[in-house]
Amino acid sequence: MAIATKIIAPFDGNESQDINNWLRDFKLITLAGGLSSVDKSRTLICCLRGNALSWASSFMDKTPSIDFDRLCAAIESRFASKRNISKILQKIFTLPQVKSIEELNQLIRDANYLHEKQYLLTEAICDAVIPKLLDHVYFPTRKVRKYTRKHIHLFLSFKEIFVLPL
Repeated sequence: MAIATKIIAPFDGNESQDINNWLRDFKLITLAGGLSSVDKSRTLICCLRGNALSWASSFMDKTPSIDFDRLCAAIESRFASKRNISKILQKIFTLPQVKSIEELNQLIRDANYLHEKQYLLTEAICDAVIPKLLDHVYFPTRKVRKYTRKHIHLFLSFKEIFVLPL
């Protein structure tokens, strides 16, 4: 663990640092070092500084027994840069009609991420996403055939979406 903390550059949560790249490098180095999941979590916390360390401290108080993968997902979610948000937005706005289950699932994850983080108004997300889903998604109450503002809550609040074969 001590060697890994010396090799890995600290992450302080500044906009200039890309959390996705940092986590990729972190995971590669800890994999090469043969660290266990518990040691990876400890090393990750030891590599945090500034805002990231403050955030991790309060986060770990609330969820002390969190596993490494969930810790990484939480850090990534908290410190996603505006560049990554721009990539998600570009992907959503340029994607033609959804053609596969994988595209559909990714589109829904991206839209929900933008909604949860409040990076974009709900109406704007729905304007971009719902028309791409209309031919492929059944909501538990009815099939959505035409877009109206009331579909906003259907799209963003239902946990289970029934997908038709593409």
